Amino acid sequence: MIANTPVGDGKIKAWHGCLVKSATGTITPEDKEMAKAIQAGALEAFSKNFEIWQNKTPALKPMAMKTEGPFLKGRKWYSQFYAARDDIQATQETVNGIYHVLGVQTPAERDHAIDDGLPI
Repeated sequence: MIANTPVGDGKIKAWHGCLVKSATGTITPEDKEMAKAIQAGALEAFSKNFEIWQNKTPALKPMAMKTEGPFLKGRKWYSQFYAARDDIQATQETVNGIYHVLGVQTPAERDHAIDDGLPI
């Protein structure tokens, strides 16, 4: 599992962890050693991302197909978490709503009423 929390402009706090299931249902010393080895491998793999993240730059105009959905609207929506408090409402007013991907059926078109019965 990897969890990220934005803590500033271009800065995050990141956590990672692994769950390992014992083959017997009872944790043995061998299970603990195996879990430590798996955790070490996961940490090594996860740490490879930091070199990429430190050197990447934002794609301000990403190449996208119309069928990929409103990518830039999503990017704008996420920006509210980094904005000054006075700017948040204006951001929300421009992006709040329901957006559908071109060529993909909406839940209503698929007769998929996911919210039925919920008290919302």
